[in-house]
Amino acid sequence: MIRRRYSLQGQVQGINLRWQVKTKAEQLKISGWVHNELNSTSVTLVVQGPAEVIQVFDGWLRRDIKLANLKSVKFINEVVIKEPDFFIII
Repeated sequence: MIRRRYSLQGQVQGINLRWQVKTKAEQLKISGWVHNELNSTSVTLVVQGPAEVIQVFDGWLRRDIKLANLKSVKFINEVVIKEPDFFIII
């Protein structure tokens, strides 16, 4: 089990990015959250789940998000915490 905090920078507004992330997380059965930052050019998200599933999610973020023109995808690993088994948009 791992937990990652991502920062996505670039064209993240007006493309339903948060809903795309939520849908993918639900498909992969991982938990966490996503929200837009105030600067309107970045999104922060946290995901938690089995390492191999988070790797699949990571690859999807970097290759397959529709309409996104991401300039940067960065993450840091965090301490795994007990949290609800769902994904939300904040």
